[in-house]
Amino acid sequence: MHSPHHQAPRPSLGSLRNLIYRRVYATDGHSIAAVRDDFSRQAKRSSLDQDIADAALLCLSELSTNVVRHACDVRDRPRFLVTSAIVGARHRWLRIGVHDRDRDHIPRLPDRDKALSLLMDLDEDREDGRGLLMVAAWAPDAGVDYGPFFNGKVIWCRWPLDGQEVAPRPPHWSRATSWASSATPWL
Repeated sequence: MHSPHHQAPRPSLGSLRNLIYRRVYATDGHSIAAVRDDFSRQAKRSSLDQDIADAALLCLSELSTNVVRHACDVRDRPRFLVTSAIVGARHRWLRIGVHDRDRDHIPRLPDRDKALSLLMDLDEDREDGRGLLMVAAWAPDAGVDYGPFFNGKVIWCRWPLDGQEVAPRPPHWSRATSWASSATPWL
């Protein structure tokens, strides 16, 4: 007979195959390969769907490259933070984010259809200007978290893992995150 106050033990995070990863990288040419390798290992270890892992890896590469090329000032603690996690209780999501200290350039991500259209119109030989468009096109949900107490910004994207539909985001959507949820002691 079970006591009405007895609860079944909760499974550990590892048994839920959660992918929880957080690492600081230097802003040099070698960091992009390290970001890719680290994420690939974590995705494989977590048995992440290959299509989602490939899309997330592309977006993570683009976001990390943007930080290294555009957002980090080498005189001012040249590093950035990458996080990836499987989150959610009822609906599960893979969420990746790249945090840098640049508060002066807050990008606006277009909606998915506009990003695809703009990518089709870009010159094939052009080497810049497509990273955030690729992120907006490949991720069903993406955004930018920033605010006066955020110490920079996080560009993030996420993919549903259990087949739920993704509500379309409004064009030029970004959100300011409250300072209480954005404490980042690593910077």
